[in-house]
Amino acid sequence: MLKLCERIKRGGFVASLAAAGLAASACATDASSDEASSATASAPIAEVTTGNGTVVSFFEPGPGQLGIAQQLALDVPPIATGMSAVELYKSLAPGQAVPQALVDAQERADAARAGKPVVRSAGLAPAQSAGTGTSDFSSGWFQDNHCYETDFDEDGDPIFWHFLNCHAAPLLTGSISGTHSDIDEFWVSGCANTAHITLRVWVEDEQKIGVQLNPTKCYTYHWWSGTFNADSFKSSATVTSDGNYGLAVKWNN
Repeated sequence: MLKLCERIKRGGFVASLAAAGLAASACATDASSDEASSATASAPIAEVTTGNGTVVSFFEPGPGQLGIAQQLALDVPPIATGMSAVELYKSLAPGQAVPQALVDAQERADAARAGKPVVRSAGLAPAQSAGTGTSDFSSGWFQDNHCYETDFDEDGDPIFWHFLNCHAAPLLTGSISGTHSDIDEFWVSGCANTAHITLRVWVEDEQKIGVQLNPTKCYTYHWWSGTFNADSFKSSATVTSDGNYGLAVKWNN
C-alpha cells in the first residue's frame, strides 16, 4: 500500500499560465492519439499540446466525472490555473473552439457536483531544474515539485488535500500499488528518473489510465467524481526496466 508520508499540511504555491510559459504556441485537437493517450484505457475527449511540449488531455471517465492528465518533461511543472476544464482549454488554446464533447462533459460535471468543490487543475510554481543529466533528479526535487499539499480555487483561496502519499525518500526502485476508498477527488503523479515504468489508474475496478513512462518523463492524472464518491480508486506503478522513480498520490473524501 502507499504509505510513506500520509499527512496534512498547510503550505503550497500557486502558478499562472504566464509564469509557466504554457499559453504560447498551443496546438489543440479533439481526442488525438500520442504517446500519452494511446496507452490509456479511456480515450481523451479533447487534447492540447502547449508550447513547451506538455500534452494536456481531458477525459470524461463516466457521466458527471472529469479527468485531466498531463504528460510533461522533468523540468516542466504541472499546470495550475484554478480553472474549470473548459476554462483551462480556452487558456491553453486561445482563439480555438472548445470541443463540444468537453463542453457537454463540463455541463454534466457542474450539475453532478452541485454543492461540491469546483473542478480545478492541479499544479505548482515553475519547477526547479531536475539536474544536469538527461535522467537525474533527487528525492528533494520530486517532493518539491510533485508532493505539494495545497491547491487553489478560482478565487485564489487555498484548498487543502486531505491525504498525501509521497514516495520520494528514497526514490522507488520496485513496483507499488495502493487502493483507497470513498474518493471524491484523486490525483496521481509519476516521474521516471532512470527506470521505465507503467502507470495505471482504476476507478471502481475499471481501468481508466495506462501509460508507459521512459526516463525524464512525468505524467499526472487528476480525477473528480460526479454526484457520488467512488467506492474505490487504485493506482499502480510497475517497473519494466530497472532504475528509480518518484510517485505522489493524494485524495479527498
